Amino acid sequence: MATKTVDDGMPIETEAYRVESESSLIERVAGGQASAVEDFLRLYGSAVFRFVYRRVGERHEDAEDLTQDTFLAAVSLADTFDGSCSVMTWLCSLANMKLADHYRLEGRQKRVPQSKLAELDAAGAEALTALWRGDGSIERIADRMDAQAFFDGVIEHLPPDEKESLILHFVEGFTVKEMTRIMNRSDKGVESLLTRAKRRCRKVAGEWMVP
Repeated sequence: MATKTVDDGMPIETEAYRVESESSLIERVAGGQASAVEDFLRLYGSAVFRFVYRRVGERHEDAEDLTQDTFLAAVSLADTFDGSCSVMTWLCSLANMKLADHYRLEGRQKRVPQSKLAELDAAGAEALTALWRGDGSIERIADRMDAQAFFDGVIEHLPPDEKESLILHFVEGFTVKEMTRIMNRSDKGVESLLTRAKRRCRKVAGEWMVP
């Protein structure tokens, strides 16, 4: 049994139980159970849409189409899911492939529209100043600033892969291990991307503080 109880006797979910439940759901999806597919969409649909929406410049129709394509692929590939990562990580890796196809067809790289560049508020300016002085961090900025303002403004200057690494890690909360699956890179490759991205953010932040 993969659950335990708290003092009042109510069961709480453990990591092992969550993984077991995810695998069981995907097995039922692979088996063609309509109710399982409905549960699958209900549980993960919104999260996948948000993941895609950010990466298509907040174009709602494109995000809907790509979310649908992602789930169609997931249902057809459900029997290949091996449980080596979470279902959400697996779905994001599929979504990234659909996004790559989408931008390949459009013949351009993904980017945030210029209209979305940040207007820093006082808390954001203070956080950037701390970063420039050397006593701040990207993590503190992500905590203290509006996430949209920071990532639309500062990391707009980063190469796409470095920008993606910061969004995955600091905004969407994926671990380095999960990012290796989504970005199709090694642990060291992901860590290197994050290091370069944070270094470049520090440089951009410093330039913002120059009168």
